Amino acid sequence: MQAALAAHTLLGTGLRALPARPARGAPLAPRAASTRLPSAGGRGPGAPSAAASSSSGGYKPEVPSETTPGDLFSIITTLGLTGGSVGTYLDGIHSRVQVLVYDKLALIHGGLHTSAIVPPLLAAFYIVLGGLYIKADGWLLERGDQSTEAAYRRCNLGTMCLSFGALAASLALSSVLYANDVPADQISLVLAGCAAANYLVFDSTKQGLALALLCAVACPASELMLMHIGQLWHYPEATLFTEIPHSGIPSWVPWCYFIYTSAVAQLTRYLKKTS
Repeated sequence: MQAALAAHTLLGTGLRALPARPARGAPLAPRAASTRLPSAGGRGPGAPSAAASSSSGGYKPEVPSETTPGDLFSIITTLGLTGGSVGTYLDGIHSRVQVLVYDKLALIHGGLHTSAIVPPLLAAFYIVLGGLYIKADGWLLERGDQSTEAAYRRCNLGTMCLSFGALAASLALSSVLYANDVPADQISLVLAGCAAANYLVFDSTKQGLALALLCAVACPASELMLMHIGQLWHYPEATLFTEIPHSGIPSWVPWCYFIYTSAVAQLTRYLKKTS
């Protein structure tokens, strides 16, 4: 009898210990929320931190740090080589239709009409303008200028190539208009629109606008001096400063220099960003 009671008691206890099976179709009770806190920065366990990524060598900051002397030498060298090579071929877009005619040290290579003096002049132009961009950008980056930081974030190889493509297209457009005897003032209006669009797309910084305006004034003035003193080339259809002996330029040439600055800016920033 006692054995039967003991067995009955154990059986009842065991049945009570088993969880009740939920009724068919009844909703399951939700699981308790995990109290485990996420790791710092929202990264999962074992994920590398930003510092680790940057120290691995594969990370490049969007906004460059201070340029070292070695990096500066590399940038300046690349600017000079680009100016002497790519710049010379871009200059040939105008000389091909005789916007300007070289009177000394003329060189003709296929469709390229240039002068031996052009590569060193354009190399110097790229170096000086690029150096001004490095200095101005660095000064404004130290002060947290938003537009300069945005310009570096947008700058990449594709954008840099597009800026040179836009420059070549603008020079080609002016050549076509010139070759078809479009009046100089109308060419100026067209190039002014190209210059504004080019600046807004590829630069949009205060120093970029200042340097573009500086080039639009200083570079034609330098040309006038070189033409007057050295008689290296001349513009057959000059409309400005024609009273200066063996000198004068078309009124739309300053817009070409304005457009040119954005391409050099993109090249300089890309080199600085990737150095």
